[in-house]
Amino acid sequence: MVSFWASWCTYCLKELPVLEKIQQVIGKSRIEVIAVNIDRDRGDFLAMRRQLKNFQFTMTRDDRQTISDLYGANALPYLLMIGKDGRIAYLHKGYSEELLDGFVTEINELLDEPEASSAPQAAGG
Repeated sequence: MVSFWASWCTYCLKELPVLEKIQQVIGKSRIEVIAVNIDRDRGDFLAMRRQLKNFQFTMTRDDRQTISDLYGANALPYLLMIGKDGRIAYLHKGYSEELLDGFVTEINELLDEPEASSAPQAAGG
């Protein structure tokens, strides 16, 4: 899961603890959250990082919006769910709390997918 967020985005700040809890419950080996901060002011980012210091998910800063431009993150909150095959399975932007229950269903679907295999499958049986 890749979540784009900013310190001024109220809903983003509500979402981050939920994403942290999801990663804790399911386990980082099965689901990994990457939180990409788009604050232009480094001080705002560092202040939020201090507040979130106990969070275990990966946190990075995209002050030049290189990553967010690459993924088309033009609204906040902006959440990508990437499947085991490395492709974007679900994309949510500008959503509200009411949609969180649906996210659980999507996460479960992705977790139930078979592991992506790099080895070719033998034909036949």
